[in-house]
This record gives sequence, C-alpha cells and structure tokens, in this order.
Amino acid sequence: MPGWQRSLLEKKSVEDAFAPPAGCSRRSLLPVSLLYLALTVVFTMPVALGLRTRLCGDVGDNYAFLWWLEWFGRAVTELHVSPFHSDQIGHPLGASFQLNPTTLFNAVLSLPLQRVFPIVAAYNVIVLFSFWASAVAMYLLAFHLIGRRLPSFVAGFLFAFSSYRFAHALGHLTTISSEWLPLYLLFLIRSLREPGKKNLVAAAICLVLNGLSCWYYLVYGFLFTAFVAVYFSVPWGGKESARVLRTAFLISCAAAVVLSPLVVGMVAEAVRGGHEAGHAPEQYPADLLSFFIPSFTSTWGMLFQPVWAHFRANPIEGATFIGYSVLLLLLWGVPKAPRAARSFWLGALLLFWVLSLGPFLNVAGRALPLPLPYLLLHRGLPFFSLAGVPARFHVVTTACLAVLAGYAVKALQERATHEAGRKGRLRFAAAGLALLCALDHLHVPVFTARHFVSPFYSCLGEDPRDYALIDLTLRGKALFCTTVHGKKLVGGYVARPSPRYQELIRSSDVLRTVFSGEMTGPGKGGAAADQAREELARLGVELLIYPRPPELGPVCERIRRALGRQVACEDGAGEGGPLSEVRATGGAAETWIRSVEAAWPDAGWPDRMRLALGLRFVLASHPELLPTDDPVAAIGRSERIVRDLWHFPVTYEDDGIRVYRVPPPGEQQ
Repeated sequence: MPGWQRSLLEKKSVEDAFAPPAGCSRRSLLPVSLLYLALTVVFTMPVALGLRTRLCGDVGDNYAFLWWLEWFGRAVTELHVSPFHSDQIGHPLGASFQLNPTTLFNAVLSLPLQRVFPIVAAYNVIVLFSFWASAVAMYLLAFHLIGRRLPSFVAGFLFAFSSYRFAHALGHLTTISSEWLPLYLLFLIRSLREPGKKNLVAAAICLVLNGLSCWYYLVYGFLFTAFVAVYFSVPWGGKESARVLRTAFLISCAAAVVLSPLVVGMVAEAVRGGHEAGHAPEQYPADLLSFFIPSFTSTWGMLFQPVWAHFRANPIEGATFIGYSVLLLLLWGVPKAPRAARSFWLGALLLFWVLSLGPFLNVAGRALPLPLPYLLLHRGLPFFSLAGVPARFHVVTTACLAVLAGYAVKALQERATHEAGRKGRLRFAAAGLALLCALDHLHVPVFTARHFVSPFYSCLGEDPRDYALIDLTLRGKALFCTTVHGKKLVGGYVARPSPRYQELIRSSDVLRTVFSGEMTGPGKGGAAADQAREELARLGVELLIYPRPPELGPVCERIRRALGRQVACEDGAGEGGPLSEVRATGGAAETWIRSVEAAWPDAGWPDRMRLALGLRFVLASHPELLPTDDPVAAIGRSERIVRDLWHFPVTYEDDGIRVYRVPPPGEQQ
C-alpha cells in the first residue's frame, strides 16, 4: 500500500497530535501582552496618533460600520427598539439588517467606549484591540501546543499582523475581528485532550463569539470542527472515535442553540425577502499568485501592482500574502516538527487553503476550468451562497501557518542549544529572518481617512421638519451622515439589500434615473422635470446630495516629484499601461491613474520605485483618491440630468458636496 494511503488510514491519536510539551511552565502573560500592545501601536501607525480625527481605513465600508456602532447604541440605550431594522434607511420601506454583517460583539463592545470616546475614536480603539487581542489569543494557542515563549510570540505576531488582517482593516470590522478564532481552536483542542464540562463550555462560548464577531468565522469554526471529527475518527470505530465525535457534536450543538434566535431570524429574512445569494464566489477567490506577492496594503505593495492588479478579486479580498519569512520557516522547520502535530496542522492548512481558492483555480487573474471543493459547498449547503467570498477562508490558513511557524522557531531554538559551536551563525541567520519577517508584515502607514462631515448636515439636523433626501456621496459616508442630520434616506448602503426595495427603485422612472444615471420615462425637458418633481414630492424627498471630486493635488505632486518632471494630471492623460487593470469606475482615481499610465513607459526602474512607494504613502493619508466600487460615472451622469435636464437649483456647495433642492410641483423654474 502506498505510504500516503497508509498514513491516511492509520489511526490518529489526539494525545499524539496535541501532546503537552515537556517542561512547559506557565508564566505571566503581562509582559507578552504589553509587548504586543507596543507592536500594535507601531505596526498600525498612524491610527493611534489620529485616534479622534482620522478613521482607520478608506471612505467606504468603515463608515458603514461606524454608522452601525452609533445606531446600535442609540437603538438599544435610547430608543429601546430592535437595532436590526430602521425606518431612516431605505425610505419609504425601511431597511432590515438581519443579513447585514452587523458584528454584534463589536457593537456591544462599543457601548462603553462611546461613553468615553467620540464615535470615531471608539471605532479605532476596536480596530487596535482586534490586532492586540488576535496576537494574544494566538500566543495562548501556540504556547499550549509548543510550550515555549519565543515560538509562541512569533506565532502571535504572524497571525495578528498578517496581510489578510491589514487589508480588511480598510473597512471590514467583521473580518478583522479574528481574536476569537485562535481561542476557539485552543479550547476545542483542550476539550479533546482533557474531556470535561469546563473546556466544552469554553469552546462553545468561543464559537458563539466567533459568530457574533463575524458570521464567516462561525462557518469556519464549524468546518474546522468537522475536520477534527473526521481526522481523528478515520478509520471509524473504537472509543477514540466515539469520544471525538461526541465532543465535536456537543460543542457544535451548544453554539447552534445559543445562536439559533439570530440564525432563524436571518433564514426567515432571506426567505421572506427573496434573497437568493450574496457575493458571486467567482469574483472573490484567492489567486494562486496572491500568496507569494505583497498585497495592496503592504508598504511595498505598489511595487507589485502590475501583478496583483490582474487578480480577479479586488485588492482587499485578494490580499493573502503569506510572507517570504514564513515560507522559509516552513520549508526548514516544519519537517522537524513532531510528526503527529505536523500532519494535523498541515492537513487543516491544506483544506482551508484549497477552499480559499474558490470554485475554480485562478492563476494571474485567469480562471482555469478546474473545479475545486468550494463549488460543492456553494451548491450543496443551504444558504451558503449568502457568503460568497472564498478568499476569506485564508484567515484559518493564516492561523495554521502561525502554529507551524511556531514549531519551526522551536526547532531553531533547539538547534542553537545543541550546536554551541555554530551559535554565532545561527544568531546571524535568526536576526536576518526576524528582519525579513518585519519587512514582510510592514504595512506602515496604515490607511486612514480624515474624518470630516460637511457643516450642511449639521444644519439639516437643526431643521425640525420631517422629510427625506437622496445622498449619493460615498456609500458608507452617506449612511453615517444620517446620524448627524436625522432625515430619512432614500436608498442607503446595505450589504444585503432587499429585493423588494430594489424592485421599488426599478419600478420608478425617476428613482432609476437618479441612481443609475440613465434617463428613462417620458422624453426630456419639461415633461421629465415635472414627473421628477411629482414623484419625489410623493416620497417626501426635498434634497439631492452629490459628491464633489476630491482634490488631486497631493497625488499629482508626488508623481511630479518621483519622475522629476511635470505630468498632466487631467482626464485623458494616457491610455493603457500597467495600471490599467486597477478597478476605477471613473472620477478622480481614474484621472491620476491615467496620468501615471502616460508617464510609466518612459520612466526608468529607479523612478518607478520612487513613484510606487511615494504613491503608497500619499494614498494612505488620502484614501478618498483610491479606486472605488461606487458607480462614480453613473453618479456623474445622474447629476448632469438633475442639473441640466430637470433644472433643479443648487442650494449649497462646498469642497465635498453639492446639494440640489427639489422644487415643489408647479413652482416656476
């Protein structure tokens, strides 16, 4: 029988895979926690410096989560209503948030923080907490398995400061909240090795907290539990199999029972609202090359832009860089890890890595006709299609990599102890590896957006009248501004929009024109303007708010300084080029990208490196200039219709927004 088949069929022992390390001593966690806290502040600069004035991330989903934290606190503590529904969003039907990524754990965590900090600072503190807590949690897991402080510390660092987490720090408060995942793995392992109610309850609680932080991580927890049950039960039979299956079943059932009210509500909303699917998984796979290329948020990310720009997933979801230091550790140290532990963690790594590749294998942005296991989950599990971002499975891969890297560092320590004559060389190699590890995980400066809300919204908040408006500024920002002006919002960014509400928009010629920028309904001129007035008046809409393009000066100046010459920063500056695959739909981002494309072919490699690094630093402090998934071109067309065809008057304008008043029907133009 071939060796791999014999290995597959031989009995796996929990005691062998998770054997307690010899000579393991428990020491105070305080020094490690303080060191992780210092590293969090340094590796997330400048978040701590701008705690109250700058919001971690770009100007998109982070503001949507900022709105959720504020709305949750107000709904629970002041209004005493369900936070899962609001009449202020999605006027006139209101909006349900049952299927939204609401991250209840962070919402509850924000309640005391909002009493101490402004809402922006509370959000930033939660982000910083996730880095620190993820590091500490992985340290505890690794120390339980390895029993040495340095290897465990390295494991915690690799997990908390991974490329995956920095990418999702741009705005995904759910997926950045990975601190409960290592703790669940820890107590799952302890419940297998040390059966007892205490460990079972702790594991179930951690699995529940994974779900309350991010529903994706609840699914991953169940899948990891299923992997453990199968791994230690093949071949079937015997007391070991029964005990493992019983433990996995009890933990899963306990978590499912606790979360059942929320899950039942989500399923009911999906059925009642007619939701068929979430994201298309074909659009969000991890590319095979993405594991070996520094991602967009890396300090060095723009140097590799010609490669990752071709990936099918957007730069955030496609950020799965492992790190060259981690690869070196794995190649050298994993073969020296205990055989049983190595087999288990490599098996888990392989499973979740393959799942992260999506339904079909993608290489350099090209989908190959090679179906992968994710396709079975997508088609076979009920409601699994409401997820649809396979690249996020990489968070479990990262956890497995951190544990295996910890075993590798332990092997290095033992070799240094036994080979005293080569201690100098080993220290030099360790220092070089540590430097490479720091460079691999360097994402400074982290992207932060200047928190500014136009004073116009505050003026609206002082108006006691009850009416609605349409705000087409950046999706998350428009949502957050409802907390300032308090008016009803037609539309509004909801991750899982109601099909019923989408049908309402499609059935209205005027609303469809406003949101799509495509003229529909009766002709142009007076008839269309009268229809727009009448329909908007029936909805109670009095204002239309449009974004102003951001100032291109900072990025254009960086281009000129890098290339040493003047470059036209205007539309039509160039065509084609290595940046052409960046997902810009129009507006400011497309403008400066074309400028770079025009100058790129004639620039030498030193100039290109200066330009790439310079752009990375500028965009970190001006994320409003990043390419966006918002329909920028459609919004521009919509404004031209409102201004030139319907002749709605401008009632306010500043550097950020332009506001149009909806004239009452019958008012003279």
